[in-house]
Amino acid sequence: MKRWVAFASACIIVGMAVTIWSDVPATSIGLPGGIPGVPSLSPQDVATKAAAKELAPWLAGHVPIILDWTALYPTVDNLAGKSFAATPGTSQQDQLRSSIQGQLAHSTTGIVKLAPGDYAVQMRVYCTSHQRHAGHEALWLLGPLRGTRANVLEAIYARASGKNLNFSAVQSLSWAMQAGMRYDELPAASKQLVDQLIPDLRPQISGSFLDQVQDEWSSLSSTIPNLPSLDSALGKMGSTGQTILNIKYARDTIIADANDFDAMSRALVPSGGSGADSGAGPPPWSKVSDAIYERILTQGTFGTMATFEIRVIGTSPATVPFTSVISYASKHQDWQPLTQESPTLSFGGP
Repeated sequence: MKRWVAFASACIIVGMAVTIWSDVPATSIGLPGGIPGVPSLSPQDVATKAAAKELAPWLAGHVPIILDWTALYPTVDNLAGKSFAATPGTSQQDQLRSSIQGQLAHSTTGIVKLAPGDYAVQMRVYCTSHQRHAGHEALWLLGPLRGTRANVLEAIYARASGKNLNFSAVQSLSWAMQAGMRYDELPAASKQLVDQLIPDLRPQISGSFLDQVQDEWSSLSSTIPNLPSLDSALGKMGSTGQTILNIKYARDTIIADANDFDAMSRALVPSGGSGADSGAGPPPWSKVSDAIYERILTQGTFGTMATFEIRVIGTSPATVPFTSVISYASKHQDWQPLTQESPTLSFGGP
């Protein structure tokens, strides 16, 4: 009996050893040629995996613009009370336009204060992504604009509103901010627009997102042995590496095609993608707060005009997100999300 127990115990120990060895790279247990059938990882690959795991949460907190199709305001299909009707008279429109433009002229938040009522403002939409397709008609839903450069985009769009600026100039600068570019590497036209619209935010964009990534990688290399260069590791870092590669591609494209907006657009907004939703109808209303409901009626393609509808309820003015929202086609993650500004601050449909 004792011999049987001893034999069984030995089998268990051997089995445990084999199990443990199977979870370790073959080269790390000192067997010549490794274990047949067990993938072999180099010390550099092991270090890259460890660094990617540590870099992922850092990246989530430092990416210039966060794209998240689940980070949406709650929605309702219909507004309570009377039907939506935004029909201010000409004199009221002039007063409202002056009020909104005055609030946005130096805004860093893209928020305006509006009295209770219904509003329909003509907005121009911007591609807020790199290497996603242009969108089409669908149910576009709103969420808050987030990321370390979100306030920069909000300010650009806010201060551009009412100035009827060239679309390509604003879109190019928007792409550059989404790529986390620093001021001194911007194309000349984008520098000029920064100086015109957001000179007070130049200190925030004096550094580059990609430089920050490199600094973080250098910090990791001091604690993780055998870590290769960032450039050689990016392709082995899964979604974390792909995010960085996409931003690097966008930066390089913006610099290379600085004088050719059509070429830049073709590179950053590739053709193709899923088709429009047939019979989508108007989107539901996004409940931004207890007092504010918003929705956007858009064709879904960057550079086109859309109608931004707002209802403010209650008895007091409310602070309304105007250029601080982002729109997602909820069924189409291959489409670019959209941000917005109002070139002429006109009211009603486009």
